[in-house]
Amino acid sequence: MLLLDRPHPDELVSSALVRGCRHYLLPMGQVLNSGWTGEDRLFGASFLGFTPLVHLANLFNMGPRALLAGHTVLTFATAFSEREVWERAVDGALGDVHGGQALGAVIRSAIQGLPHRRFCRACVADDLRTKGESYWRLSHQLPGSLVCHVHGDTLVSTKLSIAGKGISYDLPQNCQGRPCVAGNIGDLWREVAARVAEFARRGLDQPVALPISYYRDIAVERGWLKPERDVDIGRLNAHVAAVLGKAGLAACDLIPEGNGSWPAMLLQARLKAPSGTLKHILMEQFLAAPAVDLSHKPRGMVARSRSDEDKTLAAAFRQVADGYAKRGQRAAVATLLKDAGCWGIYRHKKSSLPRLQRAVDAFRTSRNACRPLARQMLPVPGQGGMVANRSGLIDGGHLISGEEAASKLGMSPRELPVLHRKGRILATAYKGHRLWYPAFWFDGRVPPAALEAAFAGLAGRPFPEQWAALVKVWEAGRA
Repeated sequence: MLLLDRPHPDELVSSALVRGCRHYLLPMGQVLNSGWTGEDRLFGASFLGFTPLVHLANLFNMGPRALLAGHTVLTFATAFSEREVWERAVDGALGDVHGGQALGAVIRSAIQGLPHRRFCRACVADDLRTKGESYWRLSHQLPGSLVCHVHGDTLVSTKLSIAGKGISYDLPQNCQGRPCVAGNIGDLWREVAARVAEFARRGLDQPVALPISYYRDIAVERGWLKPERDVDIGRLNAHVAAVLGKAGLAACDLIPEGNGSWPAMLLQARLKAPSGTLKHILMEQFLAAPAVDLSHKPRGMVARSRSDEDKTLAAAFRQVADGYAKRGQRAAVATLLKDAGCWGIYRHKKSSLPRLQRAVDAFRTSRNACRPLARQMLPVPGQGGMVANRSGLIDGGHLISGEEAASKLGMSPRELPVLHRKGRILATAYKGHRLWYPAFWFDGRVPPAALEAAFAGLAGRPFPEQWAALVKVWEAGRA
């Protein structure tokens, strides 16, 4: 087995592997498989995460927990997650190749909105002077890191993708790019970057458990809100943008808009669900600024004509729709109506709101409109309570194509749909109406006849119910 130099502090696992490849003049596949004798020689590989970490730790002659804690995005991404999510992610990351799906989900949540790799020119110069080569820093790739927390320089955004599979052998010294945000965004974002780096190196401590109404209590104590008063969301959104700066928020895709904005959600009377780590950091920075009373002040009942109300609601809807269009995002009509604050009145009085109806009809025909897709979460076979949608099951190899299923049975792919129609094998149409089949049906651990008999008793039920029931049959049979 090769022995690679250990990762530097704040260095990504992938960066240390790339340096090892360059030192030994070997391709990544040969380095990864060095001394690996397990069944799964195919590693889960991406810029922000590799699995199985247990074997990678051996390559660096260090413990897998230390590698996970100091050189992956897990500690940052799960800092405020539910404890069960954190435990599942840690256990999955320290498990086998298939268990790495949990780490993959964490990676996707951590890099949302970050398209390209970033580096600090001053850090690269220091590295070349002291080490002879540079490396990709973990803290520079995380949301909210727009400037280097050490040097204060704006980070450079390269053309190298931060997401997806595959590895580039380039290090920062080999890359060019441009500032990830235009202009000077102020010292506040250096403080944000420092907090991001702090959460990235917090180790495998359990997630931060905040009391309900945590941020609201702080806001009341510091004079942002009056007790027993709701927050004025419009003024809150505008003030957050003014305090934190629109340029920085836009670079993080976090400009607060509409009634469901992230600052409004965090200042609710009850904190219903954890938010991303960066949102907690930004709320912390916002509440540290000089306070302004943002309490909602009821103005009493004012008689308004329905025509004036229709005009106001239509303008609000168009403003929200224009915001989605500028960001290149698609959304359902219901989402826009809720963001514009007119969902309830539209549902019950749409016939008396012709202007709003015309605005809704115009959006439905635009390229930014989409229909809400049912997010059916299904149990992952053999993963102890983990769930995923159909796309996740396909990516994880739990749903396989008709061609692969037919090859396992030694028959033509055209024969499988016939078996499905006869109720002899489970299948689901997805991705271009292709049929996908459960991989556990063909692994030999449970006789196909037992699965077929159980499937026959589920005739007429929706696919999610059939899948869940057959997963239980398979798990009971293999035990």
